[in-house]
Amino acid sequence: MSKDTLVQLADGRITPISKVKKGDNVLSFNLKTNKLESAQLEVACHASPEFLYQIRTSFGYLKCTGEHRMFVMSDGRIIEKKVKNLNKKNILIIPRAIEIKEQKMHFESIFIKRYFKATEEANLLIKNRLKELQLTKSSCSSLVGISIGYVDHIRRNDRNFREDQLQKLLPALSIGFKEPYFIPQNTIHGKFINLPKESSPELMQIIGYLLGDGTVKKRTIRFKDLDKDLLFVYKDLISEVFGIQGRIVSMKDTRAWLLEANSFYLCQWLKKNIISRKEDFLSEIGKLPRDEIAAFLRGIFDAEGYVGLKGQQICFAITDERIAKMVQMFLLRFNILAFLYQEKRKEKNWNDRYVLHISNVYSFKNFAKKIGFSSKKKLERSNILLKRKSSLKYEKLKKSNILLQPILEIKKIKSEEKFLFDLEVDHPDSNFIANGFISHNSRWATHGTPTNINAHPHTDCSGGIALVHNGIIENFNEIKEELIRKGHKFKSETDTETVVHLIEEYYRGDLEKAVLKALKYLKGSFALGVISSNEPDKLVGARRESPLVVGVGRGENFIASDVPAILRYTKKVIYLDDGEVVSLRKDKVKILDSAGKVKRKKIDTIKWTVSSAQKSGFPHFMLKEIHEQPRVLKQIISSRLKGACGISLDGINLSDKEIKNISNIIVLACGTAYHAGCVGKYLIEKFANIPVTVDLSSEFRYRSPIVNGNTVVIAISQSGETADTLAAVKEAKKKGARILSICNVVGSSLVRISDGVLYTYAGPEIGVASTKAYTAQLAILYLLAFYIAEKRGSLRKRVKRFLIKEFRELPRILDVILKKKNEIQKLAKKHSHFGSFLYLGRNLNFPTALEGALKLKEISYIPAEGYAAGEMKHGPIALIDEYRAVVCIAPDSFTYDKMVSNIQEICARKGKVIIVATEGDTEIKHFTKDVIYIPKIDELFSPVSSVLPLQLLAYYIAVKRGCDVDQPRNLAKSVTVE
Repeated sequence: MSKDTLVQLADGRITPISKVKKGDNVLSFNLKTNKLESAQLEVACHASPEFLYQIRTSFGYLKCTGEHRMFVMSDGRIIEKKVKNLNKKNILIIPRAIEIKEQKMHFESIFIKRYFKATEEANLLIKNRLKELQLTKSSCSSLVGISIGYVDHIRRNDRNFREDQLQKLLPALSIGFKEPYFIPQNTIHGKFINLPKESSPELMQIIGYLLGDGTVKKRTIRFKDLDKDLLFVYKDLISEVFGIQGRIVSMKDTRAWLLEANSFYLCQWLKKNIISRKEDFLSEIGKLPRDEIAAFLRGIFDAEGYVGLKGQQICFAITDERIAKMVQMFLLRFNILAFLYQEKRKEKNWNDRYVLHISNVYSFKNFAKKIGFSSKKKLERSNILLKRKSSLKYEKLKKSNILLQPILEIKKIKSEEKFLFDLEVDHPDSNFIANGFISHNSRWATHGTPTNINAHPHTDCSGGIALVHNGIIENFNEIKEELIRKGHKFKSETDTETVVHLIEEYYRGDLEKAVLKALKYLKGSFALGVISSNEPDKLVGARRESPLVVGVGRGENFIASDVPAILRYTKKVIYLDDGEVVSLRKDKVKILDSAGKVKRKKIDTIKWTVSSAQKSGFPHFMLKEIHEQPRVLKQIISSRLKGACGISLDGINLSDKEIKNISNIIVLACGTAYHAGCVGKYLIEKFANIPVTVDLSSEFRYRSPIVNGNTVVIAISQSGETADTLAAVKEAKKKGARILSICNVVGSSLVRISDGVLYTYAGPEIGVASTKAYTAQLAILYLLAFYIAEKRGSLRKRVKRFLIKEFRELPRILDVILKKKNEIQKLAKKHSHFGSFLYLGRNLNFPTALEGALKLKEISYIPAEGYAAGEMKHGPIALIDEYRAVVCIAPDSFTYDKMVSNIQEICARKGKVIIVATEGDTEIKHFTKDVIYIPKIDELFSPVSSVLPLQLLAYYIAVKRGCDVDQPRNLAKSVTVE
């Protein structure tokens, strides 16, 4: 199903299917009892086929594959039917009696300056207690943690006092914070407003109105409406809920009126609890008590609803598709059926509107009774319409828990989705609610439902050939139809079974030949494993655009989609290329190309262990991989450094003469690897005196780079399968460049087209956001820069010895930083609500700023930008205010003073600063308490020590915000498409 399909969860939340997580429960419809029940689920994501189907009813629409099943009503019975077989005669089913365990929503508080006046009685009581306890101003100040001056003011009672200061003092004096003693005061320094800690009907009505037609500024919330009386209703509600007196003014050159409520603290509270987490907030409304959901609906209908007397319907129109769909599903809780359609806007730059309309009598009466309007004008119009409809036949819905919706249109459309999402529901009737409709259990497989019949392996007609398959066969329908005409009998609905029957068609006693012939007719991406009872000691595998690896053992051989699956049996592997076929016997491996010719291939040895591919007790792979970085560096040191200053770069495949003749270096990489390359540029130019350009692989092919026979291209990729980098490398090779790759995966596509390779040996990196691979890439780039500089005679031995000595300190330094993770977690919690981040660094740590920003945006979905700090005055400084967090990388270095100047500029503009600084730096703490201290090391190596706290900061912020850290939305570990 498409990623924006809304799923009804059992706890009341309504969530896009792309955000449903393992551990969530859905509501599943019991076909025997006609009731909804909670059911556990599993989630899967796979590549979208070229075409999808779009089903449209009056209620709404749904996008999914043709193989997906829906429940339809047929002859009074509910049956399953494939989407591709649906037509306009079919009737879909909507559940309407949705019951959940209600719970209030709780909100995070913010600090508010509230002031109180102490009465004479209170002042006398304070003085007496101080005397009884023999507390001087100084000793009282030390005891409670407020300044001596403030204690003196409280004793003299010569001003209003801040709530937080009184809350420190009074408990120490055993004095209650009671109204007879302390009277709330509204002053220019702080208003005595109320910010709710939990939801209420009144609050939810205001929020509904706000999301429909309100705006939140820095210090003001505003509502614009033609109906002045309606604004007075919300003015009174705001006063009741927040204790703020709004004002209503006319707007010039328009018939509209404006309601303003001014409060800096209210705006902050709204941004923190609602605006910055709008999607999650909307989802959680479904968990609220019914009266609070009804109030929210009333508010949003007050803003965007209207009564059409001519069309005899209540309507609601908004440009936000998700809000429209969620409002529609919330209305079902009240037995109100609203129909949805998309209104295309002809005006240029105008967004389409999503319109709900309520027209049947029963739903109309339920709306009037359970939701209603606050607007007198809309209420009068709805009453007129209600009288008209009452004279019509009263079409009360039958006492059933379902509604029926005929299909108006079903069409095949070109997919715009990169990925589709599946749910596997653990329920006897295998269903869930998708966009309001009862949808059959989605499948882990790409074709066919998850039944024993559809499960692998699949066999041919005789049962003599069996096959397992990973991937998609795009043209299986055409092949299947042809095979059926030839007499083949199919047992399942899968694309996989089509392949085994096709192999049967060509099998003449030689399985390899039959597989090779079948491959010529298959379209798609797939990996296959095939056996035949006629050749029981043989296993044949094949791949096309889907990974397949051969495991070479002793008296046994294996095929698998990925290395971890066979690590417990062997560490020797062969990587198959596209179009290749492998024939295995227990003591023999034969590899054929697509023409059937035998190929000789290199056997690689994997240095991972089975446990290294598991979480090892960490909650996420990303956190495990962050903690593995000291070990990765130790491994690089032990394998790459010899003695006091010897460097071993086996695999570089460049002679001393070739290194001396290098004219220029081009670094090609994407994402995190690109940032490593940027650090490499500084290092190589500094020590080897070679001009270096760093290109994003995706852009390299679209310029005219200066490349000749003395150009070395350094290609960096963790997986070695990055499509953009592979394409850029091929382009560079055409121009005559030498290719040196830095890669983590032995035998990958990048390695195979390179002239030389430096392996990082970081072990498997499972988390999508790269951490240990980045550190390993940096380490290799340091050693490469020193190695090239030494060969070119530009690095003195004494300097090299010092650099190697410092390099050996890096694992210890990272261990020290990891021990500070609890401090970093507290900082993350404190700053997790900010809506955007800016990262600043200079020189070697400008790439660190880019990497820190990338980590945060990848896994927390918070907009984050990395900038060279010197560029701040050329644009980014305009963004700095108290709502943006700024992370400054300021270790001890020759650019330190300039970074301090940047930090002062940020503080002057009330920016919230987090600083990465060197231990022993006493100056930096004057600007903020939020400092992450890292151990001292030569500034050259600060990119390695500075990036670790940024990885932890991003991780803990994402965890606090409830994000999927290991598998962020829309991202993949290996980007194998351009």
